[in-house]
Amino acid sequence: MDANVETTGTEGNERERQERHAGTADFIERVRINQQKLTAELKAHYDFIVCGSGSSGSVVARRLAENPDVSVLLLEAGGGDDVPEVMEADKWALNLGSERDWNFQAQPNPHLNGRSIPLDMGKVLGGGSSINVRAWSRGHKSDWDFFASEAGDPGWSYESVLKIYRRIEDWHGVPDPKYRGLAASAYQS
Repeated sequence: MDANVETTGTEGNERERQERHAGTADFIERVRINQQKLTAELKAHYDFIVCGSGSSGSVVARRLAENPDVSVLLLEAGGGDDVPEVMEADKWALNLGSERDWNFQAQPNPHLNGRSIPLDMGKVLGGGSSINVRAWSRGHKSDWDFFASEAGDPGWSYESVLKIYRRIEDWHGVPDPKYRGLAASAYQS
């Protein structure tokens, strides 16, 4: 067969299957080597183990690791975030339903004509923030004040959490020091 002639039918399908298998085998080997390297560097004991490297888990692990007297292990079930689908905002939708998504599905809802809605949650460094264009949404003032009221704890009030928001965000929009933080770990624009 001439090399310039396209294959069709079962020959083309077989070639695609072999290419997919080769790509999968390569990925599996890279994961095996990476896991072997990471396992070799594990300690027998950690003071803190944080499960999930999403927005919250990453911040918690970082804050704990600021103390030089403690050891912290951050576990993530997914892979790295250094892929175009995560790093380039215009490709974010390609993450949904991919290997970077847990692919959870809601129960069928009678109020939605029996449909079930996908619950896209990140299985990758950065968690959901890596697959949803890093959308950042603060809770509404009235919600935080309601939480404080219900808990009987002013630490849940908007004024209290606003201090936390300012401490963790790195705002790159119009300066607003009353409501926005600067030079912290969570980049915002």
